[in-house]
Amino acid sequence: MLQPAELEPPLARGPDQSARVAGCGRTKIFEAIKAGNLPARKLGKKTSILDADLRSWLASLPKLKSD
Repeated sequence: MLQPAELEPPLARGPDQSARVAGCGRTKIFEAIKAGNLPARKLGKKTSILDADLRSWLASLPKLKSD
């Protein structure tokens, strides 16, 4: 049986998992971090991206212009 914590979405993800969730490559994630567009946190050697920051970054991307 699943515990309540297992049902909750993660608060943060690593760059690889963030790229999969966002539907882009990890290079784009690291480019956005380096440019200061996507906040990331460090805990030791591990880089983490908060789910809320990933969502905000995706929402800030330019909208596709329709003809």
